[in-house]
Amino acid sequence: MEWLNYHHLLYFWTVAKEGSLGAASRLLGIGRPAISMQVRELEKSLGHVLFERVGRRLELTEMGRVAFEHAEAIFQTGQDLLDHARGRAAHRPARLRAGVADVVQKVVAFRFFEPALRRSESVVLSCREGPVDDLFGDLLQHRLDIVIADRAPLPSSSPRMQAHLLGTPRVAWYGQPELNSKLRRGFPSSLNGAPVLLPPAGSGLRQALDQWFTEHALRPDVVGVFEDSALLKHFARAGFGIFPAPRSVSRDILTHTGARILATLDDVRESFFAVVPARRHPIPVVEHLLEKAGKWLRDGVGKK
Repeated sequence: MEWLNYHHLLYFWTVAKEGSLGAASRLLGIGRPAISMQVRELEKSLGHVLFERVGRRLELTEMGRVAFEHAEAIFQTGQDLLDHARGRAAHRPARLRAGVADVVQKVVAFRFFEPALRRSESVVLSCREGPVDDLFGDLLQHRLDIVIADRAPLPSSSPRMQAHLLGTPRVAWYGQPELNSKLRRGFPSSLNGAPVLLPPAGSGLRQALDQWFTEHALRPDVVGVFEDSALLKHFARAGFGIFPAPRSVSRDILTHTGARILATLDDVRESFFAVVPARRHPIPVVEHLLEKAGKWLRDGVGKK
């Protein structure tokens, strides 16, 4: 039978949590060479490198992240035993670290992650929003488990990431009823000089819209450009212009902004991807979400 040295695991876990050998040394009261040797012994027994040096910091490798998650579970189990012995309720939820590209409609991310929080097993969802390239970088550094994005990673980094297409829903123009009534007649020519609120130039939706504008010889009045789709909705609610969004989220848009569909663009679609690291040790909750995404794709964003 193979045995795991839990002292080695404890030293590794402490270095991973503290971010450096020096910090772990101060916390444990043990010299850095001794801790370094214990971590190397753990790597030798597992047959994998657990840390890589990035600048002055130690970053977990993919296997390092897996080992850290198991170490967390092992030491939490020990805490659960103590809690049980002392009559305290034990609770150990799974953790899911997610990133959502700022241009992605938040209801799309909500509908993807919702099944994780409805599982019988407890899950703590830690969700961060930001520029898609920054999130992809965190994914490669194993700081995130999954990213919801409007595009797949660039070919140069794609071998280290897997992109799962969630859907390509049709895009519609939305606006307040009064503005829609002015623009409905003569659409799409009526958009010449009309106030519009748009996503940034680098987004997939903006590229598709710019092509659509060119094909129809349209020059709307761009009132605002927003990286954050939630902020764009605030300006839309105030009636500053019409804006594009998937037709499938029309109910959410009506609820939060009062905007209604002006027109649906059958030849303009927005893509949504779930991007995960190309790893040999999949995370169960991520696998569950990707499984559920098939039904969500058929019944939700992908078909409406």
